[in-house]
Amino acid sequence: MTSGQVLAIVAHPSGKFAYVMSGGGSLSAFTVDSLGGTLTPVSGSPYAAGTQSGSVPAIDPAGKFLYVAGGSSLHAFAIDASTGALSVVAGSPFSLNASAVAIDPSGKYLVAWSGSGASSYAINATTGALTAAGTVVAGCGASHMAFEPSGHFLYGAVGGISACSFDSSSGARVGALPASGSGNISPFAAWCAMWPVMW
Repeated sequence: MTSGQVLAIVAHPSGKFAYVMSGGGSLSAFTVDSLGGTLTPVSGSPYAAGTQSGSVPAIDPAGKFLYVAGGSSLHAFAIDASTGALSVVAGSPFSLNASAVAIDPSGKYLVAWSGSGASSYAINATTGALTAAGTVVAGCGASHMAFEPSGHFLYGAVGGISACSFDSSSGARVGALPASGSGNISPFAAWCAMWPVMW
């Protein structure tokens, strides 16, 4: 069962599990019935995941790790591929300001938005631990973020639409456009970092 008002939900890439954020930073895990779609609570759920209400969890493309922005921290969990149960990643919660998170399609980098800009972190493919991969970039990220499928661009929604380039090849630096590092985020210089929503 969930604790408090349901605020966000994300499905596991396998389609076998779903994870729900509720008020007060409660994170609940469910198995998904493949025929009827019924949700069944996973043993040990719910889990504590900070105090950032409404933060949408992010799962890496391989389905190994789940991350939740906790406001003044970032919570990381390893996902049991058989049961969907979560276990805390060593070092979590990580001491960094994060109001929202997104993972690039390669699964190598996590982008965290702090309210003033976005920072990138390398994801350890074995442990799920995070290490800084770039400095804060103003004008990038938002309370809701999404990568387009190639991973070259990151979009955010916060009263408008922010658009930033991204490169997840190797290394880490903030440089000139087009981005040419790894885990590097740069706001588009020519056509702005924030479009007003016109519809």
